[in-house]
Amino acid sequence: MLYLVGVYVLVRIRPSLAPPIKDQVPRREKLRSQGNISPIAILMLLVLGGIYSGLFPPSAAGAAGAFGAFCIALNRKRTFRGWLIPVLQDAASISCIIFVILIGGLLLSRMLVVVGVIDDMVLQITSIASTPVIFMILASVLYILLGCFLDTTSMMVVTLPFLFPVVVALNIDPIWFGIVLVKLIEISVVTPPVGINLFAVLSAVGDKASFQHVSKGVIPFIFFDLIVLALLILFPELATWLPQQMIAG
Repeated sequence: MLYLVGVYVLVRIRPSLAPPIKDQVPRREKLRSQGNISPIAILMLLVLGGIYSGLFPPSAAGAAGAFGAFCIALNRKRTFRGWLIPVLQDAASISCIIFVILIGGLLLSRMLVVVGVIDDMVLQITSIASTPVIFMILASVLYILLGCFLDTTSMMVVTLPFLFPVVVALNIDPIWFGIVLVKLIEISVVTPPVGINLFAVLSAVGDKASFQHVSKGVIPFIFFDLIVLALLILFPELATWLPQQMIAG
């Protein structure tokens, strides 16, 4: 809702951001275009519906979504020829890179625990951030800065071994911290110059826009995200109310 209100205000201030459409689109074409995006709605229903209904745990939601996407692709292509092998090769390559990062982060975290760095870091951070809100603000600043230069997986693997023990020491609700972390990751993927979503948008528009144009266009949405982040930090109930109701139920 906040994003809709923000976009409405921006358009009212600068109508050139959303010029009126001169070409009228027939209703039949609108209905046909909605049918083209139906697979996205099916995947969302499969993943989110499966999690909230208890059909499978969140850790298996990614596998369920991948299987659903495979079934949709198979339904459209009708054959494995020409696309399955390159897709599997790309998936294997990306998976290997992610596993290398995760294994390196796991070894780093174990080493830090053994040599006692984690205990010293917890004491240092808790002496500066004496309350959960102060800690969440400092962690947000850290992740926003790192998000400008690191990808999300590397960022979490490097920082969580330091920060999560502090979360436990300050008796911070892990669900609250996790949701704030997800919001920070959402901000990082649209933050120049390494925001991966910016490159996705740039590849979609082709030569119709430059990277500088895309970076300028995302600034208002980063501002809206920061407002949501501030609300999540100042009012933890916004993040924890629904999970608590599900646990109580």
